[in-house]
Amino acid sequence: MSAPRQTYKIVVCGDGSVGKTSLILKYTQNTFSENYMATVGANFATKKLTINGVEIISQYWDMGGQPQFKFVRQNFYRGARGIIYVYDVTRRETFINLEKWIQEVNQVLCNVPCILIGNKIDLPRQVDKSEANEYSSKINAQYFETSVAQNINVQESMDSINHIIFEKQEVLNKSITTPKTYSLTDNLIKPPIRYPPAPNSSKYPLPESVFPEVYRM
Repeated sequence: MSAPRQTYKIVVCGDGSVGKTSLILKYTQNTFSENYMATVGANFATKKLTINGVEIISQYWDMGGQPQFKFVRQNFYRGARGIIYVYDVTRRETFINLEKWIQEVNQVLCNVPCILIGNKIDLPRQVDKSEANEYSSKINAQYFETSVAQNINVQESMDSINHIIFEKQEVLNKSITTPKTYSLTDNLIKPPIRYPPAPNSSKYPLPESVFPEVYRM
């Protein structure tokens, strides 16, 4: 018997050049390049992992961060089970713009698990970690800091969103109880059972004179 399997669609979004593509490729293919072409529209990659004996197939959707792709991105948000917000710790404007990304996602999705990643921590930073932690608490997201170039926290951060989705699914499954099955006659009024009177103890309930002569023994 094959192991159970689940498929998660996970959208990775944030401003252009924050490192979304490099995070996904490092995680799914263990590759890294200093120079990536800007994502046009959306890219797609998959990763398999196992959680509590369940095979998870994660589909990572890399959203182009440029403003002109906004209307294209909205179509790709549909059906997502999780969101990864990414900003560049060396560019403060990418951190400030997270609010716009969250608003954009919330126009399509509701109450979807998410994590926040501050990327490029191997370079001089403009966003303090404590500030990012405070913001992640505000949006109810776990916060991770990564460096793809030095392979810091890439595996841990990308794994975490799968575990969060899996745990949420398990909670939902446990909350679903089997509804009681009702019979069509459950709500009918059942009349009391009336039994016939006990038979007369006499051999002939009626006098013998009632019977014709031919029937008498």
